[in-house]
Amino acid sequence: MIYEIRFQYEAENDIEDAALWYENQRQGLGKDFLDAVVIH
Repeated sequence: MIYEIRFQYEAENDIEDAALWYENQRQGLGKDFLDAVVIH
């Protein structure tokens, strides 16, 4: 079974903000966060 996940606009902003925060903590950590959160 395949599921499709859609994020609300506000959730997308929160995810982007979190990725920027993680990236400021350590280079590459923001990308790691996005890879873990966003399913491609």
